[in-house]
Amino acid sequence: MFRRKSLTGQAVAVLAFKSAPLWRRPAGLDVFSPRYFGYDLDYIPVEQRLHASNGHS
Repeated sequence: MFRRKSLTGQAVAVLAFKSAPLWRRPAGLDVFSPRYFGYDLDYIPVEQRLHASNGHS
């Protein structure tokens, strides 16, 4: 499906879009979250992640 192992120095592009509220509910996250795709990560809304990356807590 996806290549999980990146190579050092490999350039990547990441796009993120705010999802509809339906996908943020528990039922939506059950079928479309990082864990659904095999990643051991919790879902974090993109606006929350952007806020944290700008030096906010």
